[in-house]
Amino acid sequence: MKLRVKKYFPDRLYGFLRDDLGDEVFFHVGVFDPAGWDQPPPIAGEWVEAEVGERESASKAPRAKSVKRLEKPQILSGVVESFNQDRGWGFAKGSDGTSYYLHRSEVVEGKLPMKEMGVTFYAGFKKDRPRACYVTVEGTAS
Repeated sequence: MKLRVKKYFPDRLYGFLRDDLGDEVFFHVGVFDPAGWDQPPPIAGEWVEAEVGERESASKAPRAKSVKRLEKPQILSGVVESFNQDRGWGFAKGSDGTSYYLHRSEVVEGKLPMKEMGVTFYAGFKKDRPRACYVTVEGTAS
């Protein structure tokens, strides 16, 4: 069945998928096939094909037996438009002209961005809004 990645916790190695009705499916990264070794972990908002097992109990989400990426994720470069260091979020303008929500939880290597810094990231979506995922901060502000 075709589902969207709702969220993925890289530090915990699991996440949740969501169908069009809002029902959630649990998955562990061990059942995720990124369709290539050079690909990132699951990206919020991306479409995947999942084989879903039976629900173990009424209080738990069903568990995915396999999850396969359908398309190669789009990597973009961009510039930080704004970033509030205290709150940990801001926006980055991607090379595609779209403004992406940027949250500190998506920044890899721990270096938080500042306005006008260059970034690279994977284009994702959360709550139907563009979101920068797996963000790498490059250099210093210009």
